[in-house]
This record gives sequence, structure tokens and C-alpha cells, in this order.
Amino acid sequence: MKFSEELVNEAEQYLTKKTGEKPDKGLTEEFLMAIAELGKLLANYADGIQKES
Repeated sequence: MKFSEELVNEAEQYLTKKTGEKPDKGLTEEFLMAIAELGKLLANYADGIQKES
């Protein structure tokens, strides 16, 4: 998955603010991948709940 440069920069700023040091691009992209995967899991979970109702 390829993220826009703007999104990578925003994630980098967030991580820098939280950790106090600038992460490398690889770590920033891994962070974004984890968020994307979490989003997919939450969407699937919500879809499952909606189908049960």
C-alpha cells in the first residue's frame, strides 16, 4: 500500500510529537500500515454486527 507524501508527513509529525524524536520513513509507513489494518478489522467487525441485527 502506498501512502501520499502528505499523510506520511502528518504521521511523522504525530510520531515525533509523541516520542520526542523523528522516526525513519520505514517506521512511519509501518505505523500507517498498522492503522490501515486496524481500520479494516474495525470495518469488518462493524459489518458483522450490522448483519446480525
